[in-house]
Amino acid sequence: MPAAVSKTFRIPTPLHRRLRARAAAERKQYAQAHREAFERGLVQASGIDMAAALYDFIGMGEGTGPSQAERMKRYGRCAQHR
Repeated sequence: MPAAVSKTFRIPTPLHRRLRARAAAERKQYAQAHREAFERGLVQASGIDMAAALYDFIGMGEGTGPSQAERMKRYGRCAQHR
């Protein structure tokens, strides 16, 4: 584990009980469960990494038909910008 800083703070009793129960269920030390809970909270607070969330789906779709150039011909235009 990297260098650590010791901190003392108060948490509500129900939260403490939930953390202890989670640590016991996962067979982890309370301090480890506490650190992981902090980490999850910070990740959620920073937002969703959409690339990671959609990793399995990116690039999986099929095309809807003709290319852009072919669609533009229907409108009497070429696909190049003027």
